[in-house]
Amino acid sequence: MGALGCLDELRARARAPLAGARSLPGRLYWDPDLYELEVRHIFRTEWMAVARQDQLREPGDWIAVDLVGEPLVIVRGDDGRLRALSRVCPHRSMDVLALRGGDGGSSSRFQCPYHLWSFRTDGSCIGATDMQQSAIFDREEVRLGSFALEEWNGFVFVNLAVDPPPLAPRLAPAEAAMNHIDVSDWQCVRTLDYGELPVNWKVVIENGVECYHHMGAHRATLEPLFPHAAIDVTLGKDDTWVGGYMLVSPAESAGPQSNGMPTQRLILPEAPGMSPILRASSLIVGVFPMFFFALSPDFMIWFRWFPTGPESHHVDIQLLVPRSTAANTEHEDAFDLIAGFLRVVQDEDVATNLAVQRMARSRFAGGGPLSHLEYPVWRFHQYLARMLDARTAS
Repeated sequence: MGALGCLDELRARARAPLAGARSLPGRLYWDPDLYELEVRHIFRTEWMAVARQDQLREPGDWIAVDLVGEPLVIVRGDDGRLRALSRVCPHRSMDVLALRGGDGGSSSRFQCPYHLWSFRTDGSCIGATDMQQSAIFDREEVRLGSFALEEWNGFVFVNLAVDPPPLAPRLAPAEAAMNHIDVSDWQCVRTLDYGELPVNWKVVIENGVECYHHMGAHRATLEPLFPHAAIDVTLGKDDTWVGGYMLVSPAESAGPQSNGMPTQRLILPEAPGMSPILRASSLIVGVFPMFFFALSPDFMIWFRWFPTGPESHHVDIQLLVPRSTAANTEHEDAFDLIAGFLRVVQDEDVATNLAVQRMARSRFAGGGPLSHLEYPVWRFHQYLARMLDARTAS
């Protein structure tokens, strides 16, 4: 069965009701032709979260991102505005950051190391040496390419499409589920960088959005805290996003609230604006294709995922806390404690995802019936079918 045949199977399975839903054929998790379709029709048309505003506080601050073949630099300009610029020098296609060390820094300009053409932080050209004999060189017309950029709650999103739809409507349901809590000034205090892993992006998303696997992959970590059978993951009512409340186990809680709901234990000071349900649980939100976070009463976890190939993806996990919490040095040990627990849980997920990916080429891979607790996976399949359907002929 080729990639297009798998798409026919995807469409058929996405049309089934939840009670009749099945997992996807294994080929959908490694086929290079399918991946090219996903790049073209999903990752070059959808909004992708690439950074946090607190990583780019001052003029000249920048981070480098490679997004499905597009080398980007996200930079705060001298005018204070954030931009997503291409790193491709318009002269001879050199990466203007080729000789810079690391994935971030601060600079008043970007100078191509090949022929020393220089560009401001807004992408405009400062100058190009020895171009006076060119009849077509015009410094006012030469500039770094740019992409659409929008900000939401402190997250920086980029869209590679020429004229994408606005971001805010897509995230409105997630914002409502958060009780409209403002996390725009929250700061990253710890990052777990796993780099590139040999796992297809869909394996990661399917694992991330459902909690059915708590009883297996996380039997000694998450399952005692958030029993899988007590988790409601049906907040999203269409195929654009999924969400749910991981209700804390009464046995692991700090006691009941006045409404009878359990109270999740705090490691850090409680963030403002927490509703009773948020005080009793951790909210998980996944906005397709790859924006995923978990909001607890005292901190947030953001999974920064990018696909890097048919069988690989990049992942780093950021621990975010309110600005006042981040500024208090007395919380450093608590940050380490949370990050250590996250590391254990993520190691369990990595081991699980690697094992699933290794099985994807088997002729027996895929096709099993989904549990009602895998509602988000079913919605994800509907999203895939919608994004790839009718566009594959273009």
